[in-house]
Amino acid sequence: MKFLDTVIATHYICPLPNSSTNALLIICNDGKEYVLKHAGLKDAGGTNILIAEYLSYLVAQRFNLPIPEHRFIQLNEKFFSTIAEKKLSTMLKTCPELCIGSVFIHGTTSFEDALKIKNNSYKMLFKTIFAFDQYLYNADRFIENPNLLFIPQTNDVKVIDHSMAIWPILDFEESLTAPIKNRTEHVLFPYAKGDWSYFVSIVKEIYDVTIEYYINTIPEEWFTEDMDKRFLTEFFQSRRDKIGDILKGVRKCQKKATNSNLSLF
Repeated sequence: MKFLDTVIATHYICPLPNSSTNALLIICNDGKEYVLKHAGLKDAGGTNILIAEYLSYLVAQRFNLPIPEHRFIQLNEKFFSTIAEKKLSTMLKTCPELCIGSVFIHGTTSFEDALKIKNNSYKMLFKTIFAFDQYLYNADRFIENPNLLFIPQTNDVKVIDHSMAIWPILDFEESLTAPIKNRTEHVLFPYAKGDWSYFVSIVKEIYDVTIEYYINTIPEEWFTEDMDKRFLTEFFQSRRDKIGDILKGVRKCQKKATNSNLSLF
């Protein structure tokens, strides 16, 4: 039971610049270029980043956000043979063969170009992205690294890179319902104003059965002791139920958000 199609990695091109998770540009058997997210760097999150990317992609669709198409990407020995750097090839062989990636988009420019366009549709999009990040506890969208791309030919914005969503809450917060860390440093914080009822309604309509379905489609080899089905279910349900407070930045002192303290019953 999977939401995404699977493609096979065929050729390695190069590492992506300034990627803390060592994302790679590759070609797959459908002839398209992909940004490959893998679990080779354990200190950068390991398989946690695969889960974060996958679930963020699914939720982004509910928010109707412009996110590149994603695929499960299968790695194999033939692909490894196209990598000249032995250290990189060896590292990739330590991670699950099934990874995830997004279609690489050519012709994009800095997100700062998008900020020059002043209209209400952009303001609404920016507020939607901020709300999406709040729900998923994604703090990795700041001025120096917005993880937002602008396509000048069509005036489109693409939302990318969600490797740091969800799982950092285990390290940084006392509550699963905490607003994102360093909320005011979010690149789109200036748009976090006014009525939140529309965004609250989007999240409130993510029912338990939908959450369960999303989580059950995660490849089993991606789960860890901390990032397991029990934790993820509690994370999505708790943040949905308290989304109004989360969007307003309400911070309450509750028990530590660790897997051993969670209870679904």
